Amino acid sequence: MAEEFFTKQLTNGMMLLGQRMEHVSSAAMSLLVPAGSAHDGEDAAGAAYIASEWCLRGAGDRNTRQLHDALDVLGCHHHESAQSEHICFSAVQLGRNLGNVLAIYADILIRATLEDTTFEPSRSLTLQDLASLEDEPARKCNLLLREKFYPHPLGRIAYGTEESLRSMKPQMVRDHVQKRFSPSDTILAIAGNIHWEEFCELTEENFGGWEKRSTEPESPQPAENGVTHIVKDSAQVHIALAHKSVLLNDPRYYA
Repeated sequence: MAEEFFTKQLTNGMMLLGQRMEHVSSAAMSLLVPAGSAHDGEDAAGAAYIASEWCLRGAGDRNTRQLHDALDVLGCHHHESAQSEHICFSAVQLGRNLGNVLAIYADILIRATLEDTTFEPSRSLTLQDLASLEDEPARKCNLLLREKFYPHPLGRIAYGTEESLRSMKPQMVRDHVQKRFSPSDTILAIAGNIHWEEFCELTEENFGGWEKRSTEPESPQPAENGVTHIVKDSAQVHIALAHKSVLLNDPRYYA
């Protein structure tokens, strides 16, 4: 059976990508919002990671519990993460529930409440995730490698630092969301049991009124490179190496 792929761009700049898979009953989607850790700013490292958690603590007319209950009732398995250039909101649910899930995610992206009372739990969770790296030396080693060898700030560790997180104020993260959450450069990808035209209509209905904002791209600086050696009281040694390679847009990339 030939695979079916679709693309469409809404008038506000939001890009839709789709693959129809008739043999499944579920639909998996990923929302990539151009608000990742590379856009945090030097004084707000970790803002994107906190935002990815904070947006799920109340949106539209639902509080934290109501929001998660609404997703659970729809059988939606969801995950949020801050990547280098994007915050990723992913969800898997039955295809027939996709319309209701899209409506909830429209609230999350456009109408997150971001209340002061829910900021501290989001920051505490980020601090815990940062501290957990000490129990995962191999993962920490690879994150430090990215930080050293990717052009700054593309390699920035999404968690930020303990210092930046403890000094973070709610308004700093709100500013990050208000500045970076925009339909332009946002990608909504869907794969599964979908009808493409119906999906496009649902997306237009839920996200078509999302106000377009101009988002400035980052200007990457040269990578720091060099050698980093962290001494730790452990019986293990973890080594990570990086070397220059071809870029994604290089014709030799796949070869």
